[in-house]
Amino acid sequence: MKKIILILLILFFIPLISSAATFGYTSAGASNSSEISDYIYSFEEASPTEGGELTSITWYGRGNSGNDQYMKGAIYVSSTNALVATTSEYKTDDNGVSWHTFDFTTNPTISVISYNLCLWWDIYNASNYYDSNTSKHKALSTEYNGVFPATIIWGTTDYAFTRNGRWSVYATYEAAPTYSRNSTYDANRPTST
Repeated sequence: MKKIILILLILFFIPLISSAATFGYTSAGASNSSEISDYIYSFEEASPTEGGELTSITWYGRGNSGNDQYMKGAIYVSSTNALVATTSEYKTDDNGVSWHTFDFTTNPTISVISYNLCLWWDIYNASNYYDSNTSKHKALSTEYNGVFPATIIWGTTDYAFTRNGRWSVYATYEAAPTYSRNSTYDANRPTST
C-alpha cells in the first residue's frame, strides 16, 4: 500500500508539459497577390503533428489601401468540409505588410487530420503573400457577413483556382499535455535518481 501511495505522490508532482505548435506555412512569402472581397479563401491545407487545442490563425499580408478592413478566419475539416471553429473579427489597416493573428472565439480540440485554414474579408484588395509552388487554394464566392457556413462547398470555376502558391497562413495550437519524466524512481530500490 505504501508503494501505491508513493507512486501516486510522485505522479502528482510530475509537471504537465504543453507547448505551442503550428501547422500551415509560417514563412513570409516573397510574392504578393491582391485578392478580391466576398470570397472565403482556403489558403492552406495542412495537418498538425499531434492533437491539441487550437488558439489562432495567423496571416501575412496587408489590409486594403486607405480603408479599414474587417476579416475573420475559420478552420474546416478537409475531408468533410465541416466547420470546426471561427475566429473573432479582426480589423486591419494599411500600416504595411505584417503578420496578423486571429484568435478563436472558442478554442476547439483538433486531431491529426487535414484542415483548411480559411480567411474572409469585406473590402477589395487585401494583399496576400506567398511563395511559388504548385499548390492551389480554394475559394467560395459569398458576400461577407462574418458568419461562416457550417459546411462549405468550394467553387470549381472561380478565378482563385488559377493561382498557385504556398500562402503565408498558419494555425497555432497547444499540443495535448504530456507528463515530464524527470525522475527515475524504482520502487524496488531504496534510493532514486
